[in-house]
Amino acid sequence: MKIGIVGLGLMGASFAKGFPQYHVIGYDQQPAVMKQAFDDGVIREQASSIESLIDQSDWILVCLYPLATKEFFITHKDRFKPGQIISDIAGVKALFEDLVPNDGVDYIFIHPIAGRAKIGYQNHDVTMFKGANCIITTAPFNQASNLAIVEGLLKELGFGNVSRMTMKEHDQRIAYTSQLTHAIAVGLMNSAKDLAFAPIIGDSYRDLTRIARINEVMWSELFVLNQEALTAELDDFIHQMVTLRNALSQSNQTELEEILKRSRIKREQLP
Repeated sequence: MKIGIVGLGLMGASFAKGFPQYHVIGYDQQPAVMKQAFDDGVIREQASSIESLIDQSDWILVCLYPLATKEFFITHKDRFKPGQIISDIAGVKALFEDLVPNDGVDYIFIHPIAGRAKIGYQNHDVTMFKGANCIITTAPFNQASNLAIVEGLLKELGFGNVSRMTMKEHDQRIAYTSQLTHAIAVGLMNSAKDLAFAPIIGDSYRDLTRIARINEVMWSELFVLNQEALTAELDDFIHQMVTLRNALSQSNQTELEEILKRSRIKREQLP
């Protein structure tokens, strides 16, 4: 199998590094990055062009920001060949629904629930996939054999759990589990009046704000592209904060205990 990876940043290079047993063709708009990936053995071949990568690859994995991924599909979809599997790793999926015609090309999009606070090729790290969750979004025309191929490749990378769902289901669920959590971390960090508290922070603050070291370009795209679902989740979260604040302002310890108890019970039910 020949795997073509478009975009050799943090995620693209990490995927490429995880497939040493395959012929991985890489393309990046920065020639120096592509050459470094080849010299490091992360990829086996530097594509002379995107068109060349498309023509040679059995599985094409697009590792770009969401809007750039959409543009890639619009620009190159006429070059894809029947029998090819085309995937991307963007954190939103519904914006691609109109770009996946049933034309013999199998669009099987994925979302690795993994990452690092730092970006760029130099920070690639295939170990971040070990034991992580990953989502495959499915369409009615997907071939069962190709879904099995993609899931098998993801398992080879070390993903611990691979789930399947529709694009709409993905965007609704990820609004809560990923985008809302990043929004909360950003809000918590931005509410700091200064950093004088730094000497007294503990693990709770570190854990809650780790993802506030955010890639603002990519995440602002993700937020806007999934604004309806994320806004609904933010409204629900704000309601919970107002409920807690009201109980606190009224010194209602019984209500506070009930709020905290509900949270504890739900968290204990998570695997």
